[in-house]
Amino acid sequence: MRQSPILYRLIEITSIPLLIISLLYLTTGYGMISGIFGRIFQLIGLSYSDILSLHTDPYIRILLVILGSVHGVSGTVVFISKYVRNNIIKEILVAMVLFILVFLIGLIILSEIVG
Repeated sequence: MRQSPILYRLIEITSIPLLIISLLYLTTGYGMISGIFGRIFQLIGLSYSDILSLHTDPYIRILLVILGSVHGVSGTVVFISKYVRNNIIKEILVAMVLFILVFLIGLIILSEIVG
């Protein structure tokens, strides 16, 4: 496919921010339930309410969903273009992946607005 260099670039661009935000969610989640992580956060100056507000911040969550979706869809399209040889099946699979991306981001944004 022609767009493969763009997709590889998207995968590279989103990988580091996605890793950082995922680790933030993972560690703040453990910081809320685990004494050891809570003490580590207290040593760097974050209280339980700071950890809770970081973990439940809607803007960080939306950023995580968008970065994860772009990263996942780009990787899936690269995977499809590399291993699927039939052009019709390839186009159908790419269209399905893009539909799922739009549907997922729409659901997440609606859940943030409504809920």
